[in-house]
Amino acid sequence: MWGKYCIIDKRVDIGLDTVIMNYVEIGRNTVIGSDCYIDSRVSISGGVAIGNNVTLRHGVILAKGSAVGDNTYIAPRVITHNLNSDKKELDGVIIGKNCFIGSHAIIQHGIRICDNVTIGAGTLVLKDINEPGTYVNSYGDGKIHITKISAPPEKDFICYKETQNFVGCLQGCDRCKVHFKLTAAYLKENK
Repeated sequence: MWGKYCIIDKRVDIGLDTVIMNYVEIGRNTVIGSDCYIDSRVSISGGVAIGNNVTLRHGVILAKGSAVGDNTYIAPRVITHNLNSDKKELDGVIIGKNCFIGSHAIIQHGIRICDNVTIGAGTLVLKDINEPGTYVNSYGDGKIHITKISAPPEKDFICYKETQNFVGCLQGCDRCKVHFKLTAAYLKENK
């Protein structure tokens, strides 16, 4: 199912039961698996491989040559790059299976993220992530670092969708709430 005003190249392969909302652009040589949800205003440059049961929320940009593994959720306004500062095209971003990428995260060209990783909202990813876990930015010595933090059990959190009272979570999902609580705790402990 396609929404209105989509621009989808003829050389795109879209799997069964994938939903594509309005104003989506998908470039040539892109393969999208089954049971995916592509929200409005998503832009996929081309030459991108998207697995099964993947969600791309509003305004996500996937640069040419990127890949997203099965069962991965990419929150609104996440950007991947494939160009360096000289505008030279480099490798796309590879995101593993069962990952969650928080809103407004930016992932630089050529980065590899392994399976079962959560990237916190607003995180700038400048290096490969080779170990499952939850990652956010930390700031020290004038530089940005990406730091792995330990996540508490998800059963300690009540879903926003059920209570409608969680403040700060753009998506209302357990993983996003874990990120916000852990980020606040981390920043408090590491001032």
